[in-house]
Amino acid sequence: MKKRQVLPYPMSRLDIVNSITKPYQYQFYRHPTVQESYNEWMKLHKKMHNENDKTLLIKKNNFPYYLEAPYRHYVAWYNGKWKDPQLHLYKEGLQQKYKKAFIFINLPGARSINNLPHFHIISKTPILCTVLNVRNIEKLL
Repeated sequence: MKKRQVLPYPMSRLDIVNSITKPYQYQFYRHPTVQESYNEWMKLHKKMHNENDKTLLIKKNNFPYYLEAPYRHYVAWYNGKWKDPQLHLYKEGLQQKYKKAFIFINLPGARSINNLPHFHIISKTPILCTVLNVRNIEKLL
């Protein structure tokens, strides 16, 4: 297997596409100072609390990947299980609304937080930060 390539500059659109489509060759990364802060945060928060109430919280990522402007990095936290159909309905709904955004779930081996399902959203346009549940999913459309 090839060694994963880590690049020392903000990720371009091509780097983003390669990291999603070729995750064993390319990987997302953070600016070194952001990564250092993330590592410290992870020491204190090894597990995230999961209410299992099937809600989705969309917010700007506190520890974003190192991306070229104007890309923004959001994360959608799902209170439930990785295999819940609702998680994938939310993801598909967001993909329909934000057609040009990159919306993806990291491979299991690349997840630093595994007990709280989530997916990443990388977009040039702002994404509405909100809480969704089965009763207000129409906010996506």
